[in-house]
Amino acid sequence: MIVGIAIMLTTMDHWVKYLRMVLAGGILGGLLATESGHLLNGMPFPRPAAAGITALLIGCSLISQTLAKRTLRISDRVALAGFLSAFVTGMMENTTISFLVGTGIAFCFLFSAWLYNRFSSLPNAKRQLCD
Repeated sequence: MIVGIAIMLTTMDHWVKYLRMVLAGGILGGLLATESGHLLNGMPFPRPAAAGITALLIGCSLISQTLAKRTLRISDRVALAGFLSAFVTGMMENTTISFLVGTGIAFCFLFSAWLYNRFSSLPNAKRQLCD
């Protein structure tokens, strides 16, 4: 497990570019579950929870697009590690609430990295305008 985590952290610059594609599969499954009320394996799934999870996955996908376009900072790496741990932990419980909460926490990790990047670059832009 330690070796897997080390590989994940060292290769993060490469796999973050494909995170949107992985999330797209979840979004498609979420849309189908929202429409039918069942998961792809036939298990019933509440439509409101499926809609909420799909919305969170769309947000994660949009934010991961911004991460893929730039070099990752330490804060981005921490956020991506937190994203993966929250997302996987939410799936492991195998309940609707745990998956919804895990996806929400995972979204918060990515959103915090996006906010940090957005606001940390603002003072540099103001300094450039003044010079």
